[in-house]
Amino acid sequence: MKIAVIGVLAQKISTNALGGTEVFTANLVNELSVRGHDVTLFATKDSQVNCSIEGDFESNFFCFAPKPYSLVRRAMTMHLVQFTDFLDRQTEFDFVHISVAEWWLFLPMIKFLKIPHCITLHNKEISDEEVEYLFKKYPETNIVFAQNSQINSFPKIKNSFVAGHGIDVRDYKYQENAEDYLSWVGRLVANKGLEFFPEIQKLTQKKIKFGGGGEESKFYQENLKSEIENNQNLIFLGPQDLAQKNELIGRSKFFINPRIMKPTGGVAGLVVAEANACGTPVIAFDSEGMREIIKDGVNGFLVESGDPEAFCDKIKELNQMTDEAYQELRKSTRKYAEENFTVEKMVDGYEKLYKNLKEDFDAKD
Repeated sequence: MKIAVIGVLAQKISTNALGGTEVFTANLVNELSVRGHDVTLFATKDSQVNCSIEGDFESNFFCFAPKPYSLVRRAMTMHLVQFTDFLDRQTEFDFVHISVAEWWLFLPMIKFLKIPHCITLHNKEISDEEVEYLFKKYPETNIVFAQNSQINSFPKIKNSFVAGHGIDVRDYKYQENAEDYLSWVGRLVANKGLEFFPEIQKLTQKKIKFGGGGEESKFYQENLKSEIENNQNLIFLGPQDLAQKNELIGRSKFFINPRIMKPTGGVAGLVVAEANACGTPVIAFDSEGMREIIKDGVNGFLVESGDPEAFCDKIKELNQMTDEAYQELRKSTRKYAEENFTVEKMVDGYEKLYKNLKEDFDAKD
């Protein structure tokens, strides 16, 4: 199949990228290519993938834009240029997969497609009212979720499907010997659970080492910056590439995810899979989304959502495990990743979806 993939423009797409959407897209196009599909990625021309790339500029392009305009706004403008370039060539392809952070931007343009499509929903960053309006106005859009809990949160979407996220587990080194600290990686923005870090650190007396992008965000500046500067046990390490994530997450005793997942929240994220691939169990607030990917006592533990004291009690309880029991937990954690979070399993789902959507599209033509 000849497949076009529309990718992120704010940074290059690579398995070593700092963002989850970029890593997802790189894994997707690489595995599709391995399986013999003719894949073209529309993205920055310095993206590092094993397929053809169509792009007009490199990932540093936005560094030269005037400061009054936000990165997101500039990227959205370039996405319009990117998509119109694709539309001029769309009949060269059998299918188009849109995989960008600002997925909603493309909904009004789906009516111009002459080939079947799907859009992966990577986040939930617009209001419920906007979602309802957009999918009522553009009901022909095919939206793909990574989890069943997401579908349940968007009942207004007519054409919705599930294809789970996956990673190349081989990129993550299994670490047997963990050090006595807690880890976290993600964007430094609201609704990620970072607001609980100071209390978790205080109640457990454990170091929390964490990394990610978004240091300029209002949330980080107003809620966390001073806490970190005044607490030597809250250690911020900046954005983390693949090698750095392997080191930070893999050597930690537990990965913490005290995120309160709202009913209309986004995907639980690839980071649980990444932590598990390193052999690091995840402690998370309970939610429908987390229950889909964390099996209590197998690859992590779930705690009553929104209760930081219960979260800390679980950490203290787990610290009483014998070394033998803890090593068995790390082994089962890695095994769970190998059985459930692989890029092969993810692409199995997408291949089947492409085939079904193309057959439906051709039948209507």
